[in-house]
Amino acid sequence: MSLLRYTECCENPHYANLMAAAVQRLVDVGMFAKAEVMADTSLHVFDENAFRWDYLRRMIEEAHDTALIPLAKAAFPHIYGGPQKELNLGGIQAPPDKVASKHIANGYGKRCIGFAIADQRNSHLIIKQLHTARRRVQGMVEKMNDTVRVAQNANVGGLAKIERQQLFPTRMPELGED
Repeated sequence: MSLLRYTECCENPHYANLMAAAVQRLVDVGMFAKAEVMADTSLHVFDENAFRWDYLRRMIEEAHDTALIPLAKAAFPHIYGGPQKELNLGGIQAPPDKVASKHIANGYGKRCIGFAIADQRNSHLIIKQLHTARRRVQGMVEKMNDTVRVAQNANVGGLAKIERQQLFPTRMPELGED
C-alpha cells in the first residue's frame, strides 16, 4: 500500500476514511496521533508505516487550505506515556517555546507520531515552527554567501548575474514585520 502514488491515494477509500477521521480530530482537539486515527477507522490492524502519511498530510492541507505541523511522542503523553511537558519543571514554568520544541517532530531523531493544525489553539507550535524555518533559511543564506565569496576569490565567471538578482539577502525580516 505504501507504493501507491498520490493521485491513487486520493481515490483510495482507506485514505478517505483516514482523512475523515483525522480532520474530525483536528476540528475537535486541534491535533491527532496516527494511532488514534487508525483506531478510529478500524485500520489499527495495519502497521502505521503501511500508509503514506505524507500523502495524507498533503491531502488534508490541500482540501482544507491549512498547514499541519508534525508532532513527536512528547505531544501525546496520554498515548505513549511520559511526563507532561507543560508541567512546572523544578518549580519554574517551562517557556512555551521550550514546550513547543519538545512537541514538534524536528531534528534529533524525533519521529513524527501525529500532526497539529495551524490555528489559534496551536499558536505556540506555529511560532516555534516559523522560528525554526527562519534559522534554516538564514543558515542556507550564510552558506550560499560563503560559496559566492569563495567563487569570487577563485575568479569564477558569471557571478555578476547572480549578484544582480540579489538571490542571497543578508538580513531576514523579523517575525511580525512587514
